[in-house]
Amino acid sequence: MSNINPRIMGIVTCPHCEMRVLPKVDGTCPSCQVNIQEEAKKVKVNPNEDTAHLSTSNPKPLDFSWATLEKVIKAEKYSERMMRGLIWTIVGIAITTGTYFFAEPGDHFIICWGAVLFGVIDFLVGLFGWLANRQI
Repeated sequence: MSNINPRIMGIVTCPHCEMRVLPKVDGTCPSCQVNIQEEAKKVKVNPNEDTAHLSTSNPKPLDFSWATLEKVIKAEKYSERMMRGLIWTIVGIAITTGTYFFAEPGDHFIICWGAVLFGVIDFLVGLFGWLANRQI
């Protein structure tokens, strides 16, 4: 095997299964378990195709970095937080409204201000975090 670290290659198109993959540490495709560099030597690679960067003499990664992946993961987590905040807000408003309408005049009802307040805060934190980390 060549002395090129497969992690430096980035995401590549496997010449055997033609899937876009991040090679394992040993240089094999996680999809078909074939050594990507050895398979690239066997297969004639057209320089005009997307698979041209599989050549062992000049590996050229796609526009991908771990920082990009981290931003995508953070954006997904903030999206989940936004949804959780929205659910808490809706449930708090529904319980407050439901108990108000079912209460007799002058009777007690429940105000779920905590669920509404912290739901709105959670939603806004999620929204601003998602906007800061989303990929355009």
